[in-house]
Amino acid sequence: MQNKNHLKLIFTVFLPLASGFFLTSIFRTINAVQAPALTHSLSLSTIGLGILSAAYFLSYGLFQIPLGILLDRFGARKIQTVLLCLAGFAIILFAAATNITELVISRLLVGIGVAAGLTAGFKANAAWFPKPKLAVVNSLMMALGGLGALTATAPAQFLITHIGWRQMNLWFAAIIFLLAAIIFFVVPELPQAQNNTKP
Repeated sequence: MQNKNHLKLIFTVFLPLASGFFLTSIFRTINAVQAPALTHSLSLSTIGLGILSAAYFLSYGLFQIPLGILLDRFGARKIQTVLLCLAGFAIILFAAATNITELVISRLLVGIGVAAGLTAGFKANAAWFPKPKLAVVNSLMMALGGLGALTATAPAQFLITHIGWRQMNLWFAAIIFLLAAIIFFVVPELPQAQNNTKP
């Protein structure tokens, strides 16, 4: 019975939220892969590419400050759903961008949208999995993040070569919206009292 419960938690808590961290890792590193295509398509300078890369990390880092409060107040399920939807819309804006300003604004929004990738997963894991299993579950989540970084290299380059950077980003946006729906409908919600007391 306990094994069945753990299996259920893997499919309803761990995998949906770990997939969010997987996507976070992709968008942390994918800018380097699509930089040549952006430079060719929009005539970006080296400085422009640097600003574009910094925009993501700036918003991602700054949003960590209110993120913990939001997760404690509303829970991992709701916050991750909303933020992933924001990321999806931001990636669509990125795919449609025609200048550096639009690219930077969209990357700033992407940084916010994927900011809860790791934190939401850790919070949900701590809430649902027994403490003896927590280190293993969190380690597996970190491993999936590493796979996300790998996905942003050769596979992303393959997609850019065959369908273009704009179409690739639109496909990623669709995947993110699908994942947001899965998280909203599959991940269980903690009771409010428990949600406020769990770390």
